[in-house]
Amino acid sequence: MGKGKRTDKNKIFNPEKYGMVFCPDCKGKGKLPKDPDGLVVCLRCGGGGVVKKEREAFEEEDRNQTEYY
Repeated sequence: MGKGKRTDKNKIFNPEKYGMVFCPDCKGKGKLPKDPDGLVVCLRCGGGGVVKKEREAFEEEDRNQTEYY
């Protein structure tokens, strides 16, 4: 890295900014433990670790965050 360049390596991803939440099944890891001694891709999120928020909950939260003048 050059001097003065900004790195985003330590930036934490906020899925709620995009209408998503961490997967409740794999807790955002994208994989689940499989017996014996292995891992399997999470079927709910497809290995991405995030899923779309329930539409109704997302719209309600969006309404609550919108400022009206």
